[in-house]
Amino acid sequence: MDSEVNAQYTQDRELSWLKFNERVLEEAKDESVPLMERLKFAAIFSSNLDEFFMIRVGSLHDMRLLKETHIDCRSGKTPKEQLQDIFKALIPLYKQRDKVMDELDVRCRACNICRLGFDELDEKAKKQVAAWFEKEVKPILSPQIVDIHNPFPHLPNKELDIIFSLKRNDKQLLGILPVPASLPPFLRLEEREFTTF
Repeated sequence: MDSEVNAQYTQDRELSWLKFNERVLEEAKDESVPLMERLKFAAIFSSNLDEFFMIRVGSLHDMRLLKETHIDCRSGKTPKEQLQDIFKALIPLYKQRDKVMDELDVRCRACNICRLGFDELDEKAKKQVAAWFEKEVKPILSPQIVDIHNPFPHLPNKELDIIFSLKRNDKQLLGILPVPASLPPFLRLEEREFTTF
């Protein structure tokens, strides 16, 4: 009986935390906030979600795998039910984040700060990017093959990795290419006088 009464007066910790992070995203939406500050709030929102998944969602997933059923004293729910609630709450948050980023992208383009695909570059810019890749990026890349002699490596949190399929002598192999954290987050294209990231 006490747990039922307590659940009426307490909040689900994970859903409450997502509501807090939604308020961070609202700062990124606020047009009275300077543009670069809005970008920072959007980045904080995404970084917070990364940490949320690493710690809270990861812990709930582990608890869901236990033989004994655990009931959260605040929400009165099992880990599986909590995860379902989290994933349901996340869908609109990610949609909001994508919409905010699209709006910020338009504002940034007006200031010559552009998120460009390679196909959007003119020939001069493509040559600059290719030269930058050969000089700055390629020397520090360290691709890895996963096979019977090379087990799947540890992938650090918040690291960007490219996973690809390789074929050798009709045999499929898995490859991993960690993107070095030392690379700058943007590249200034001097020919077009704007910054791309």
